[in-house]
Amino acid sequence: MGRLVAVCASPAIDRNYVLDRLVPGTLHRAANPTVTAGGKGVNVARVLAMLGEKPLLLGFAAGETGRFLLREMQRVGVRTHLTGVTGSTRYSLNLLDRAAGKETEITEAGPAVSEESLNQFLFHFEDTIESGDLVVMSGGLPAGAPVDLYARMARIVRAKGARCVVDTGAEPLRAALAEKPDLVKPNLRELSSLVGRPVRRKAEAVAAVRELGIARAVVSLGAEGALLVTAEGAWHASALPVDVANTIGSGDSLVAGLALGMHRKLSWKRSLALATACAASNATRVEVGVVDPEEVARWKDTVRVRKVPVRNAVK
Repeated sequence: MGRLVAVCASPAIDRNYVLDRLVPGTLHRAANPTVTAGGKGVNVARVLAMLGEKPLLLGFAAGETGRFLLREMQRVGVRTHLTGVTGSTRYSLNLLDRAAGKETEITEAGPAVSEESLNQFLFHFEDTIESGDLVVMSGGLPAGAPVDLYARMARIVRAKGARCVVDTGAEPLRAALAEKPDLVKPNLRELSSLVGRPVRRKAEAVAAVRELGIARAVVSLGAEGALLVTAEGAWHASALPVDVANTIGSGDSLVAGLALGMHRKLSWKRSLALATACAASNATRVEVGVVDPEEVARWKDTVRVRKVPVRNAVK
């Protein structure tokens, strides 16, 4: 069946503060912040581990914060190989405003990767990936990394007879599209940037995916759920009505659920339902990239997935 491999080129340490009300320009006191290993690929790996898998995490780490990240991943059952770089793994601060029901996220730039570290990482990546693996590349790129890093990695994945999922910003994603990844996850803003016009509606998103020649894409729609476009058609999954505590990490949980569905050879419709349940379970928690497997198992069968009428199949 192959393995599940998550890549996080720019991991972080998440510090989450819950505030009764966020008032700019004033002093806030917050007791007991939650501190967890973070970054999009880290979140994907943790969710996969919580759902019973044994993923491998690859990426970069630096300093004492990097060592904390490594210990946290080992604690939750994620096998990890992180290439060392100079400096310190970045922090990401999440301020949860209960009164407004909004999140404010402050992310540090993080350490730069040297050419030597980058070559070391790519050498290990190529040596590690095997036929049948499913590789999930998530998140932005660190300073010093080329914009086509994920494209290079996707080329290696294809040469090895493996599959890959890419979830990143518009420009690294644009470069990766040339290597035909098996699945990509843009949001509406990223999709708009890729096609050079506003994309706001489901029909516009389907048209944009077709125009870009993407074989399979899941487009996150925030509170409206997610849209999955494949060669067989398009499906929309409505977001589950849950008590939202924090939506940060729900997109990563969505990707983890889709990757798990692909790994277990579920239909695209069932994979989308599973992914939507993962996103909802994450949203009910203050912690980022955390799900309850029992909730996911119950909720996946309650997700409403409807086929979106489209005129032509994706080529």
